[in-house]
Amino acid sequence: MPRHKQSVSQDRAEKSGRPPWPDQVTESQYDLPEEMESADRAATETVAHRVSERGAQAARSVRAAGERITTTGSAAAERVSALAGVARDVSKSVATRVESFTQRRPLSALAGALLAGLVLGLSRRRRRE
Repeated sequence: MPRHKQSVSQDRAEKSGRPPWPDQVTESQYDLPEEMESADRAATETVAHRVSERGAQAARSVRAAGERITTTGSAAAERVSALAGVARDVSKSVATRVESFTQRRPLSALAGALLAGLVLGLSRRRRRE
């Protein structure tokens, strides 16, 4: 009779959604936590694996972006260096021409300098007013 009582109270507990009393738990119900632990371990391993994959993927993306930035930066540095070289050559050429012109025609160079000074002075004066 006590066995019958146990199963009746177990049935009531199952129907009500409440857990059975400890003296009413059967051995098969003790296996449930082990199954849950196993499922929990599997889920944890799956999540850890996916996080690891995503981390590796992010690292590869960052590395590739860094390489692109380095390549772009190197190309930009080369262009700036080339432009600086051209500007240096042009300024040397202009300076050489001005020096040559000044030596050949000193009065014309002086007149040109006075005219340039007059134009700059007048333009500054107009800006102030």
